[in-house]
Amino acid sequence: MTTANTNLSFNILHADHGITEAQMGHVKTLVASMVEGGHEGFFLETFQLPENLGTMPNGLYGPDCGDEPQLEGDVEYVQRGDRPWADRMVARPFRETRDGVMIGIIGENEVTVFTVYGGPVAPQHPDDPSNRDPEGAREWWSKHALATGVPKYSCEFWPDGEAGGVWVVRWLDHEDFDDAIFEEHRDAVAFMEKYAEEWPR
Repeated sequence: MTTANTNLSFNILHADHGITEAQMGHVKTLVASMVEGGHEGFFLETFQLPENLGTMPNGLYGPDCGDEPQLEGDVEYVQRGDRPWADRMVARPFRETRDGVMIGIIGENEVTVFTVYGGPVAPQHPDDPSNRDPEGAREWWSKHALATGVPKYSCEFWPDGEAGGVWVVRWLDHEDFDDAIFEEHRDAVAFMEKYAEEWPR
């Protein structure tokens, strides 16, 4: 297997979790380092983005994210994309995080990335035929749910010459909402988390 980063071919299967191009580039660098270290085959790894790459949306609610269990009365079952099963969904916004998960397979000169997403490791859906522990997954998902992502916002770093820059929170589904501007990234994240908690369920 080659260890030269430029010779690696990446096949990204699911790039629909709000991961930016720069963030995906960071993931590719991490995987390339795994290849250089001799890793082959399946991988499921957690990682943390450097602060200059911003944050990723975490679409999970439940105990593993510090929340109360998501009860049946608060969720709806929604079939997403071409998946044949329905996921537990809760009408809550995404929350920003620098912690993420990357899952894939390293082959000969080629890496297949199944998915990259923000948040903690979550088991496969219990009805996924590739799930090796459907009962454990069913128990875990009985307490967790995916967010619908309302309201939708982004957190971007706007450079300002040698003076540095600012972090701008932009509302993607409310054009009448003013942008929120912060000098520190942690303040932008705290603002979004507070708004997520206050958003009507």
